[in-house]
Amino acid sequence: MACSILFTTDANGNTGSGEEFIHEPIFNSEIYFYESGKQHTKSVVLIHGVGNEGAKIWRNLIPELEKQFHVVAFDLPGLARSSKGNQLYSPANFSAFVNWIVKKYTNGPVVVIGHSLGGAISLYYAGTYPENLERLIVVDAAGILYRSAFIKNYINVKPNKFLDVIDIPASIVNNFIISGLDKMDKDLTPEKVDESLQSDFLSKILYRGDPTKIASMILLHTDFSKIINKINVPVLVVWGEKDPVTPLRTGRLLEWMISESDLRIMPELGHCPM
Repeated sequence: MACSILFTTDANGNTGSGEEFIHEPIFNSEIYFYESGKQHTKSVVLIHGVGNEGAKIWRNLIPELEKQFHVVAFDLPGLARSSKGNQLYSPANFSAFVNWIVKKYTNGPVVVIGHSLGGAISLYYAGTYPENLERLIVVDAAGILYRSAFIKNYINVKPNKFLDVIDIPASIVNNFIISGLDKMDKDLTPEKVDESLQSDFLSKILYRGDPTKIASMILLHTDFSKIINKINVPVLVVWGEKDPVTPLRTGRLLEWMISESDLRIMPELGHCPM
């Protein structure tokens, strides 16, 4: 399938850039794929969030990165220009897809940059496929803070610091939040979501065949607590100070829980600081 070049390339034409639609085996789908800076040995993999822009969200960053790195970008399966289906667009499956990309198109450990949904996917990838990763940059990651198992884990591990972050009195946490978390999670497990996707009727009612809704629903029902604890590479957490989509306290929690991490807050910026 033909498409036009979307990103700025080196004026001398020596970045080795190109784009195409390729077949990937995880979702058995066709995805939009872009790479540039092939002459460089170190690779950077870019993972976008939800929305129709897909990899276009990186259009201002790629010209800078490709000066020093081999850059790999794509539209995630089911999103933007990639083919869409009624599948389990979960962080686990997206991470397996990223792992396939890394193994097929890069040599050696890579740097992964993920934004929003892509930030959550990159965290899951880092906790699942650490052998392929040198370092991680997470930008305004979505869907992490609200998972009740994640919250309970951190309340139990470091209650005082957790309470400082969320600014809620201990008595309210003990008497209300914790007692209600198990009830909230009762029917919201990845297994239940998977079952609903097996039924055409339920799928049409719950998701209307929209991969964005499926990915968002499963993301919010994914427990990141164990995944976060497995991350052992340096992580830079980047957050827009005025992000109205994913609150800054999520970034603070990530910096707190990931041992080798650093939070950088970008003043006056929102959900897409790049």
